[in-house]
Amino acid sequence: NAIRLEGCWCGVDVPKLASQVEDLLPDAKAMTVAGMIKAQKGSVATAKRYSTVTLAVGVVLIAGIVIVLIASQVRRQMREIGFLLATGASPWFIVAIFITKAAIVGIIGGLAGYYLGFPLTEEVASRLIGLPLPASTDLLGMTLVLSVTISLLSAFLPAVRAARLDPTAVLREI
Repeated sequence: NAIRLEGCWCGVDVPKLASQVEDLLPDAKAMTVAGMIKAQKGSVATAKRYSTVTLAVGVVLIAGIVIVLIASQVRRQMREIGFLLATGASPWFIVAIFITKAAIVGIIGGLAGYYLGFPLTEEVASRLIGLPLPASTDLLGMTLVLSVTISLLSAFLPAVRAARLDPTAVLREI
């Protein structure tokens, strides 16, 4: 199972040598460094192409879930909102309550997503590619900003709508 290699390596025609190796050893597949680099670049390009789509889908799904949860929270708290408005609470105080809750949920969700999601992503990526793929530590700030922003934006409209409620109608319905 040996091959005769001779001469200066700087003058070797690598593709021709690979072909000769494959001819001498029919079940063998000769790999060159250039071929491995080309394959790796293809894998990286594919990962980059799908990572953008995956990120966009994830952000849309998470934003939708947050919007539904905050809207349902407002509906469940109609009685309390009506009571606060009936006792003289400012509509902006009602908005501030929901915005504050949304910011807290955004911070907790962003931290949980970062500290639970990135290790899981690293594990899945390393199993798919076969190489370790560590997450960058500088993504924590961006993750928190994105999660708090989505939470605040999704809480703003339901909070404004709740602050405009007629307290007598709300208390009469419930």
